[in-house]
Amino acid sequence: MQKENSMDRITYLLGAGASFNALPLTLEIPFHLEIMENYINKNLREFPVDTLIGDIRDLRNQLNEYNTIDGYARMLSQNRVNSENKLKLSKLKSILCCLFMFEQLKKKELIWSFAIEPGDNRYDQTNYSRAARTIDPRYKSFFAKILNGPRLDERINIISWNYDIQLEIGIENNLGFKYDNLNDSCTIYPHPTTRHKTGDLLNDLAIHDCLPQIVKLNGTAGIFFNKNSFHNIYLDQNEFFEDRFETLLEIHKETIRYSKYNPYLRFAWEQDDLTKRALEYAQTIFRNTDVLVVIGYSFPDFNRTIDYQIFRDNRIKEIFVQLPDTDIDTVKYSMETSLDRSQIDKVKHIKNLNEFFIPRQFIPNYQP
Repeated sequence: MQKENSMDRITYLLGAGASFNALPLTLEIPFHLEIMENYINKNLREFPVDTLIGDIRDLRNQLNEYNTIDGYARMLSQNRVNSENKLKLSKLKSILCCLFMFEQLKKKELIWSFAIEPGDNRYDQTNYSRAARTIDPRYKSFFAKILNGPRLDERINIISWNYDIQLEIGIENNLGFKYDNLNDSCTIYPHPTTRHKTGDLLNDLAIHDCLPQIVKLNGTAGIFFNKNSFHNIYLDQNEFFEDRFETLLEIHKETIRYSKYNPYLRFAWEQDDLTKRALEYAQTIFRNTDVLVVIGYSFPDFNRTIDYQIFRDNRIKEIFVQLPDTDIDTVKYSMETSLDRSQIDKVKHIKNLNEFFIPRQFIPNYQP
């Protein structure tokens, strides 16, 4: 039996399915926007909410005409004939930031006590309970296993296409760090306290201020960029959505012209210095990856160009894909645009979705 190399490096590639137990998948976003709208209408009428509510309704109506929010956003960014599209894209990002804060902060009233209308059978109470959950519990268990004392195991890197803060909340729950202090555990990009040196990236994957262990390719809903620095509106899991709502309203007012809150939430086709930096980090990480674990990621068409770039010149020798049975064949087909056929033929399908998969050589105290 071949002995497994304990010094192998593993990279996790996360998609929306990795946060399924707490956050909406793409097709569920219109319904979750409706839940947030109902919550604001019932609980936050002391604030001037009419403009925000109107924009949420407009967005919901538009999303009903598109398969995905990415499709609608892509149309807005491409169609420059309509001068209002740039503003609509800014409003879309602002509302998404508000929605993801709503989904990941505590609420002072339980979701299902007001959101279910008589005769509304679209979702049962289990799904409303899921909408009220601030973190997918799999993140808590995952970080409990891969944190080595107060730090993330140096052999492990995480690349995420998600702009949620489930990773950060998972670390916070295990270590008690507030969001601003998470870099005491591992370097995250983007993060409000992260500072990056200019110049060439290092190929060494040790933790330092040039190469983070967690890279979020689409940024973060709740992180904002202004004057060469990041800042955030999330502090920790003790906060309520109501605690941050006034700031969220202020952010929404800035969608015409960003002066303070320029959201660092990007789509795959949007290119700027920040997204290029994230891509360079991801490329360097994948060049040094031996084992790949894909969780809840479908290699969608919108991400194809970036996926191809980050997988170039990789040395990956083992791939695990954790997805439902119904998705695996389609995903393996989509992977062919980014990975070698010989690699895909060796893909191991992980069917158990109750916990994030960890290859045995990366489990602490494992002896091959």
